[in-house]
Amino acid sequence: MRFKDSNEKIKLFKSAERKSSGEFLINRIYGEYETALSYKGEAKYYALEKLNAKRRNILKNIENKLEKEGYKSSVVVYFSSILELPGNEISSVEDTTYLKEVLSSVSSKSKKVSLIISGLGGDMEAVIKFVRMIKKESQDGYFAIIPNIAKSGATVLALGADEILMGMHSELGPVDPQVSYNNIYMPANTYLNVYDDVAHNAKFTQKEHVIIPKQDEDRLYKKKLTDVDLILLKICADSIEYERKNLSSILENGSMKGKEKEEISSAVEKLIGGKLYTSHSSLIMYEDASSLGLNVKLFANDNPLWKLVEEYYVRAEAEMRINKLSKLFESRKDSLRVASAQSHEDGSVHDSTTQKAKAAPQKLQVKL
Repeated sequence: MRFKDSNEKIKLFKSAERKSSGEFLINRIYGEYETALSYKGEAKYYALEKLNAKRRNILKNIENKLEKEGYKSSVVVYFSSILELPGNEISSVEDTTYLKEVLSSVSSKSKKVSLIISGLGGDMEAVIKFVRMIKKESQDGYFAIIPNIAKSGATVLALGADEILMGMHSELGPVDPQVSYNNIYMPANTYLNVYDDVAHNAKFTQKEHVIIPKQDEDRLYKKKLTDVDLILLKICADSIEYERKNLSSILENGSMKGKEKEEISSAVEKLIGGKLYTSHSSLIMYEDASSLGLNVKLFANDNPLWKLVEEYYVRAEAEMRINKLSKLFESRKDSLRVASAQSHEDGSVHDSTTQKAKAAPQKLQVKL
């Protein structure tokens, strides 16, 4: 479809907006996409670009509301897909250039950055690099805005901020390292804890390898720990210590700046120790984050700023899901969209971790 003039384009898109309006925000936004995608050729391109422009305009409005709330800053978005799409993990190789480009489009040495974060985790080295990069681009530091989910490595990215802005449903998560061995990811703490349990609370028969309670020590059995991979045991211990050291530094210069070292150490152990949060997917919501000693602020659902944050989040998630994007980097001036690395003709996608493991069955990987 071709247009006679720009007024015809505007008229068509306004009609599409009326058709897609609905009672709920999510229905309205997906309705707008459904309408835009129903067009052909130039009309489709124009409608989709209008949706992208609308999303970036919301970021401009968020900046205005942030200033009124006392958070004068330039807004930058870092979203990695919360679906199991290939390439959705935080990675310094793929992400550094994109994040730097978006930061440079709006950052100012005299102005902070507000980073809107959504994601499930990835490479610890990448997160450390991003924290340093953001602080270098904005010497006054940055705020983290969590519209919904920022787990694992995305949590660490938030912890590097001077203050974390959360809503009623925002969630962070534990940051204990995950170790992949023989195609299975597991918490490094789990392997160490199982070893300790076996070593201290049980003994094995020499012939049958049957675990028996420690209370039967009076019987003559010889201790024998079998199937323990000492190299993996060492890697698990080292990865936890590496995490402990870096997380302490990030908190000391970020969301726990000015707190006593003992309080910071306590928060680190809770976040990586696997005792308070026994599952890597455990919820850390505003009340939990506050009790850890993090510098966090809660916004009510009806707060004008937070309503804009939520609308942006739904629009960004719609953009990513419909186009199968693994990453979205954005500011009020620019958008960088990264398509999923592996998709299939039938529309299905597979977990990138699984595919990497199949390619190298014995490869050991450590991530957040």
